[in-house]
Amino acid sequence: MDNPRPSADPIVTPWAERFPVHGSRYKLGNTIHSWYHPKYPNIDDPKYYDQDPDPVINVHPHIYADIDRMLYSEEVQSSELWGASTWQTAIFNRYVRFSSATGFISGGHRLPTEAELPSFRIPPRASSLGGRRTLPQITTANAERDYEVYRNERIKVDETQWLDFLRKDRWFDWIEVIPDFTDGPYPAEDARVWSIDDPEVWDVLSVSLELANRFLQALIEDEHQGVSEEMPILDPSLRTMLYGRWEYWSQFIDIFGRPPSRDASVLLDHPTEIMIARKRNYSVGQWEFDNAHAVSISPPVVADGSKPYTTIIVINILKLHALKNTDLALSERCALQVDLGITIVHELMHALLYARFTNDDYPGTFISRRRSGRCPEEPFLNGDGIAEAGHFMEQTFFGGEFELDPSHPLPTYRYPPALVQLFKRWPYPTYTQRPSAPRSDHLKPDFIQVVDHVPSTWTSKMLSEAFWRDIRYPAKSENFFHRNAIFILRNPVTPLYSERHLTGTVTEVIDPATLPYKYDEEELVIVPSAEIADPECSSEDASDDWYSSPWCNHPERQWYDSFVIHFMRKDLLSSLKLANRLVECVDLIADLDSFLTGLPPQEDAEGFNWAWFCIGLLMLASLPIPSVRRLEVTREATATQWYSEHMPGRQAAMAGHHHTVFASQDHGPNEKKRVLYRDFFNPFRQEGRPFVDVTHFDYLNLVDDVIRELARREAEIHFKFLDAIIIAKAEILADRQTIARCYPGRAHKRRWASRWFFKLPVYDPGMCAVEDGQWRRIRKSFGRVDLRAEYSRGNA
Repeated sequence: MDNPRPSADPIVTPWAERFPVHGSRYKLGNTIHSWYHPKYPNIDDPKYYDQDPDPVINVHPHIYADIDRMLYSEEVQSSELWGASTWQTAIFNRYVRFSSATGFISGGHRLPTEAELPSFRIPPRASSLGGRRTLPQITTANAERDYEVYRNERIKVDETQWLDFLRKDRWFDWIEVIPDFTDGPYPAEDARVWSIDDPEVWDVLSVSLELANRFLQALIEDEHQGVSEEMPILDPSLRTMLYGRWEYWSQFIDIFGRPPSRDASVLLDHPTEIMIARKRNYSVGQWEFDNAHAVSISPPVVADGSKPYTTIIVINILKLHALKNTDLALSERCALQVDLGITIVHELMHALLYARFTNDDYPGTFISRRRSGRCPEEPFLNGDGIAEAGHFMEQTFFGGEFELDPSHPLPTYRYPPALVQLFKRWPYPTYTQRPSAPRSDHLKPDFIQVVDHVPSTWTSKMLSEAFWRDIRYPAKSENFFHRNAIFILRNPVTPLYSERHLTGTVTEVIDPATLPYKYDEEELVIVPSAEIADPECSSEDASDDWYSSPWCNHPERQWYDSFVIHFMRKDLLSSLKLANRLVECVDLIADLDSFLTGLPPQEDAEGFNWAWFCIGLLMLASLPIPSVRRLEVTREATATQWYSEHMPGRQAAMAGHHHTVFASQDHGPNEKKRVLYRDFFNPFRQEGRPFVDVTHFDYLNLVDDVIRELARREAEIHFKFLDAIIIAKAEILADRQTIARCYPGRAHKRRWASRWFFKLPVYDPGMCAVEDGQWRRIRKSFGRVDLRAEYSRGNA
């Protein structure tokens, strides 16, 4: 990345403007680009990106910098879009359908204003430079008609049929307080009131509420039992949430082992009750229920008169920002409406548990306020997984945690449109906000994270009135609301596992004919995925060279870019965390033999981790060395506390609600950061130092030792990285020597380097090795094409 910190008033490309996401943008000259932008072949329009590859024209880059940008963009896309590249996401979003009578319509176009309505759904145009064709003639219908189809054939909002707690008289307005900080998650606009009485707000919110109501009514009417692949019998369900035994874990040590915390609890489904009864040698009958339709979440009045409500569900206003965007494609709008509907169901599960806890007469609840306080820990479902009721019931109802990506917009921006929608099988290892049960599968080293890509045909089906009236599907909640998992990514856990560091293969496509449930829309989704092949964007040798170089490390490059920004901001904690991540590329432990396994030319080592390891050492040599091991800082705004304010809407006020509610925010200016400063060990010199005795020169000496070891082993490494590291190391050494002379004693250790000296080199596949005691460039091995001649014009 040429410059991760944009200058003032740069030009922003359409892709960067439409997807202002953290880590997705880079600056080239005075223009900000997006890594989501397909370049070879080129697709200029981020709204009309649903275009087929042209098999005739094969355009690919021949200049090293262009090869790097192209292949790195594919790495970013694959990581952020869960194994898919941008052009592939068009397959998932190509079609929507709201009735069999109207049929399939294109999901990939925006909603134009009346003044700029085009004549066609996707205006025909000549092939772009990259060789892309516009969609087939079948999709050239009127855009206005398509949006009217959505408005006319989507689910009909009928508040009179809603469960009581969803209705408008239970909704409060959101008073958007602007706190005294500028880099939070909220748009930098004047404060406003998000009123439930605003017709534009209610227009989009009511659709998701209607959907949430239909989800819940279906779960009740179907007496939802839940079916999993592993256990095709009664599984955790809405029955469990309503009537399952909620008891302290300590009562089941013989069943689940030691509890993860003193007051940990479990929520038991009926099959688990049977299992416990058999193990403890007693009998248990079938559950019986009375009038399930009457279940509501109406918490009783608590003793504390200043807190008249036991719980409140707050809708993230960023979701409303996104839904009010008129520049959405139909597939994007469907994804956002379904996401909000599922989110409401998710949050209601938390509220339901709390309603059970506060009702002393609720059967099956054995959690006491004397032991658990006013806010008890949520239970572990059957003593397994993670104690997060919204997520484990989302897994039960829908087959995973629903997520839209890309997410995490830059400060002052609204949520970007969704390129992919997916279900992540719950639980997964990287979720650390709640404790995990000790014996859970997701903690095992051979665990595989599974992600299902969801086509827009399913999200539009959920919003289709025709589906909810279709007699072919009497039980609407069956098979995760009639959704087959077709596009699947399997991501095995590795020592450096993270959700965004994909270790699995590209998304596999399951043949719907092999699945027990058949849906007529799936054949249309599968056909384009089979027909569209990855366009040939580069020669095989060029791709192999790049993927065998340090430039292919997507997480490390993002950490490097972030470090440069945090170094300029003098943010020590963030900088130190990022430096530690790079140092962890090679195991820095006391055993020299083990350390050397992380260096080339070991067969089991990636031959370029040494470079990021040395860059991490240069970072540590450029940062202050604190006087305490554990660094911690709390960033606070001028105000001592950060609340959002909520006042009753018109109908809520008429129903007797008059309190203004102050809710503490998860995302606010009070942010605590911690980082641990490690002891130092140089395996080459067998020198160990406690962190209080470490100097910057120790890190620089280790860089020298690593390079000397690579020379001794006659390792073939990338000469551009070697040069950049050697030059930066010399400059940092001179800078540190000057600082040490000016600040005697330990004072120099507390100083920042004068600047960040290392410059990430431009991609070059050239290798070097030691010959006659000197590092020299070497030719590629015989039998492989030497690409230097091919690229000589662009790199002269």
